[in-house]
Amino acid sequence: MDHLGIDKFHVLGHSRGGAVAMRMYLDFKDRVKSIILADPGIRTKSQLTEGLAGRREALQFILDGEIEKGAEKFVDLVSGAGTYKKMVPWFKEMVLDNIHTLNVQKSEPPFLIEKENLENIDKEVPITIIGGEHSPKPFPTIVRDLHDMWPSSKLHIIGPSSHGMNLAVPHKFNELIIEHIESMQKV
Repeated sequence: MDHLGIDKFHVLGHSRGGAVAMRMYLDFKDRVKSIILADPGIRTKSQLTEGLAGRREALQFILDGEIEKGAEKFVDLVSGAGTYKKMVPWFKEMVLDNIHTLNVQKSEPPFLIEKENLENIDKEVPITIIGGEHSPKPFPTIVRDLHDMWPSSKLHIIGPSSHGMNLAVPHKFNELIIEHIESMQKV
């Protein structure tokens, strides 16, 4: 943010971006104005193995050159069975352009929901948590666990949508983001 001349900023993270947003907050607490997490890709220790076999299978398809098959497996895993087949062409193209990042992500350490590093963050910084009404496991549990840990956070469940709520219901998603940021300006 320094190279952009931005001293303080709001951080929004969706899916894997949720882990990036939390790392950013923990590393730059004095600069983060607020946090918005949408179906964040952070887990409890017990959730680490949930979906692991499916993610490994998706990655293996990709490494074996079966890119579309791997993309379909991954998208259906995080957004629900049959989602990939229903996606519009431009979104499929974006997924296929970025699917190789799964290989890089496998070596990233997971961001864990642990009271030692996350408890009382809602007392330090405003937080909004967004979930998709039909998001598959473990996202509903993650969203609930975080809201329980951070009782001052605002929780919104967007329907009818799954993990890709920012694309399925963009007007509602964007409305929540604007509402969150505008509420910070009133403080």
